[in-house]
Amino acid sequence: MAALPLAAQNPALRADSSNSELVRVFLECQSSGCDGEFFRTEITWVNFVRDRTVASVFALVTSQRTGSGGQQFILNLDGQGPFAGVRDSLEYTSRQGDTDDENRRALTRILSLGLARYARTTDIGSRLQVTLRAGGSNAAAAGARGAKDRWNLWVYSISANTFANGDANYKSANVFGEIDARRVTEAWKLNLGFNADYSENRFKLSSWTLANYQHSLGYDGLAAKSLGPHWSAGVTANVGSSTFENYRLSLKVMPAVEYDLFPYKESTRRQLIVRYGAGVRSFKYDSTTIVGKLSETRPAHERTVASEARQTWGSLNIGVGGTQFLDGLDKSRLNINGGVSWRIVRGLEFNVFGSYEVARDQLNIPRGEFDDENILIRLRQLRSGFNYFTSVGLSYTFGSIFNNVVNPRFGRGERNFPFRF
Repeated sequence: MAALPLAAQNPALRADSSNSELVRVFLECQSSGCDGEFFRTEITWVNFVRDRTVASVFALVTSQRTGSGGQQFILNLDGQGPFAGVRDSLEYTSRQGDTDDENRRALTRILSLGLARYARTTDIGSRLQVTLRAGGSNAAAAGARGAKDRWNLWVYSISANTFANGDANYKSANVFGEIDARRVTEAWKLNLGFNADYSENRFKLSSWTLANYQHSLGYDGLAAKSLGPHWSAGVTANVGSSTFENYRLSLKVMPAVEYDLFPYKESTRRQLIVRYGAGVRSFKYDSTTIVGKLSETRPAHERTVASEARQTWGSLNIGVGGTQFLDGLDKSRLNINGGVSWRIVRGLEFNVFGSYEVARDQLNIPRGEFDDENILIRLRQLRSGFNYFTSVGLSYTFGSIFNNVVNPRFGRGERNFPFRF
């Protein structure tokens, strides 16, 4: 089904900001596949505004990855002002390999269907028409449901990247590869992955050349079982090596249980999860550590509390996580991170993001001192009791509230052709 604007397609109808018959829509859509400019050029029978406080409909689009490699988009419509209390929710699931254009056209169709509910009660409602597109069937829209799947729901991806850059005084090269396999059903979530990275840098100094080489390997696995709308249990396993972190071999096996205060089906809009895991961690080091060891195995546990919400007022996410060795409780790590994007009043938005980590478990730090050159190029991880990142911003926008016109002239060329002469 598609909502098709007939006489309402005349752009002049919307250009007049005094025209009160058009529904005012504030769109919040940052998911991959969202194209606000495309929405505005295709849905010409509403007024898109840039301030939610003057909108009569707040449209929030969220998404999450599906087990097959596609995306599930959820469109939540919240009526305001004359439509207060009128809410709707629509869903669209893309397939693996769908292009951005296919996604944005499907989202435009879904958004049109949702907004038609509000527009039909206005003066413009008599000029809208809904038609059934020729071809296709309900069975085709169902995807693999009920059909035979030769892959048994397994999805695989392989990627490899390399880059090099330099000048007369500096050269850098990097090679990275990744292999992933996953299978997701309502009952189980299985992820397997392998990644490898190699980098090389050379610096031409006044009398000699400084070169450094780093490489890492990693194997990751996850098996999680659904235990209802709020509970799940699983186990994570990691095997890897890293010259930077002084690991010839590191191993972690961590069974865990997780509880979400809200049902998992609401995860694109809000979550409050509590997770606890306990297991074992084992290490073999490249160089003798500051505590005089080349290998060790320790029991450990992890705790995580995380919350995320995307509502009409903005978005909020915060997380607290900690790890600790059970045979040495003073060897621990605590991480706090979060961010808020809050629309205070019309046109005024406040943003703050940050993270802070306290590290008391750096058992992998090599013994001995590093010279200044190796410190500058970060050849090895150095001992530090903390690290942090923070960002605070405030923005104010004023002027016309309407946001309908798209003019691409002298715009995208800067993105497509970034070179300067």
